[in-house]
Amino acid sequence: MKKYLIMLMIAMMVFPLSAKSPKQIAAEVKTTIIENLEASNMQNMEQTLKTIHTQSMAYMQTKMQISKIYDNWKLKIDLLNFEFIGMTGDYAVARFRQKTVKLSGPAFNNNISDALAVFKQENGKWKFWSQCQLAVEFIK
Repeated sequence: MKKYLIMLMIAMMVFPLSAKSPKQIAAEVKTTIIENLEASNMQNMEQTLKTIHTQSMAYMQTKMQISKIYDNWKLKIDLLNFEFIGMTGDYAVARFRQKTVKLSGPAFNNNISDALAVFKQENGKWKFWSQCQLAVEFIK
């Protein structure tokens, strides 16, 4: 999976294809991330899933995972950093860091995670396609 993401990033730098400027696409992708985090903070399953591409291989797995999370914990997730890497064809890639802190529920490791995410448009809106965790730092 990491090889695929690296090859995709290289291709994006060599073959940028889009009618929109990279700045516009970056803003749209960042909006998707923010909408995802806000929906997660509200534990709104429907809104959270609206930020994930329905044809993604991760869609059903994510749906099951967030259901378990929402049933057990109340979490506060904040976006710490966002970096737009680029795009090619139907895909855009961004790197972001988020802080996740438990507000209530059983034992949980508060953390700061660093992720690389691939996005694909669905009905004119950028949605999560796949994601790769680069690092997780546990915090108090």
